Amino acid sequence: MPDSFENQNLTEYTMRCDVVRVVYENDDQSFSIVKVSDEKGQEQTVTGHMPGAHEGQSLELTGKWTKHKEYGRQLKISSSKIVLPTTSHGIEKYLCSGVIPGIGPKSAKAIVATFGLKTIDVLDNYSARLKEVAGFGKKKIEMVRRAWSDQAERRNIYIYMQSLGITPAYCQRIYKVYGANSAEVIQNNPYQLADEVKGIGFIMADKVALQQGVQKNDPKRLTAGTLYALNNLSKQGHTCYPEPDFIKFTADLLGVASQEAEQGLRCAVEKKNVVVDEFESPLDGARHRYVYSAGLYKAECELTRQLEDLTSVPEHAGDEMMRVAALEGQMFDDVQLSAVDKVGENPFSIITGGPGVGKTTVVGEIVRRAKKSKLHVFLAAPTGRAAKRMTESCGVEAKTIHRLLKWDPIKATFVHGYEQPLECDLLIVDETSMLDLPLAVFLFRA
Repeated sequence: MPDSFENQNLTEYTMRCDVVRVVYENDDQSFSIVKVSDEKGQEQTVTGHMPGAHEGQSLELTGKWTKHKEYGRQLKISSSKIVLPTTSHGIEKYLCSGVIPGIGPKSAKAIVATFGLKTIDVLDNYSARLKEVAGFGKKKIEMVRRAWSDQAERRNIYIYMQSLGITPAYCQRIYKVYGANSAEVIQNNPYQLADEVKGIGFIMADKVALQQGVQKNDPKRLTAGTLYALNNLSKQGHTCYPEPDFIKFTADLLGVASQEAEQGLRCAVEKKNVVVDEFESPLDGARHRYVYSAGLYKAECELTRQLEDLTSVPEHAGDEMMRVAALEGQMFDDVQLSAVDKVGENPFSIITGGPGVGKTTVVGEIVRRAKKSKLHVFLAAPTGRAAKRMTESCGVEAKTIHRLLKWDPIKATFVHGYEQPLECDLLIVDETSMLDLPLAVFLFRA
């Protein structure tokens, strides 16, 4: 909207109102155009910073009246806060929003019809008067009284959180984790939300922090930003990143100086959230320092140990396969036959090669020999499409890795692992270049 105003009123005005609808809100919630209903029930247009504003919400807004050449009279606000509703309609919507268990639209309408604008005061101080509402007996009055009392603390916390731009859905998640300490956690370290509340990442936590006046170079922000940077790099396929490049990447991402990004890295290392390790680069042979998230560093070390354990197994079922000869008339070249034999000889093998070299043919022959040897064979692939291709080419059902390991959504982990390994003599996994590090660790644990 063009910033074109005339007849500016320099006197600040405070208005309590209910949100009718949000007309416009930009991506970072720094500017909104909202239609509201004032205390007289008249619809007004307000513009400015109203993070998290939504239909039915009650606000207290302070600002100056202006007249836009094209859009007319508007309140250009300087501050906003969420408050309990003050209009009959707003109170009714609030009561039937689920804030009190057992109070639906019909009961909310009856309560407001009886007490009107005094409803909140009655619920706060004179709940016995609910007997004046048709259909309210002792049992229901006591239930409402207790629920309203229990909700008093939560209401204030929700109002505080919503004033920071946190939506009602996320308010509920935060309160579920921290309860009565929610406001204290947000005030002390809003970045804690990104680590401990599902669905809240660094970006949302950062908005909340900046709303509270946290500076860009605050140590808490720099520490959390270090993990955010590593997470971004992980999504790009990096397990770790060269330290000098990482510092530059983080500085650019957070909009801070390199020295401040370096400070954040040191803090994250001290908190054991990040690991910096030094080793020889496969690219130039020189020793370099690399930055890892603690989780991926642990996973990489564990995967290395797993592979060492697998490759050093002294006895395995492959000996049985070595006794099965190739089928007569099959056109295998020496390299393909050698690949099949080596799978029988070794506890762990990697079959690789470009398109058209016969990898699928080799796998098919390995499966044939294993079945002939009465070995228990499992086939798996990272995706459903790859598993389907594998099933068609080998004549044995292949599963996705997640289905093979049996994901448990309640425990948020796989059923098969160290304590409950896969019961098979031979496991063949196709398209392993598609595995990320954590999934590879889970697979080899099983």
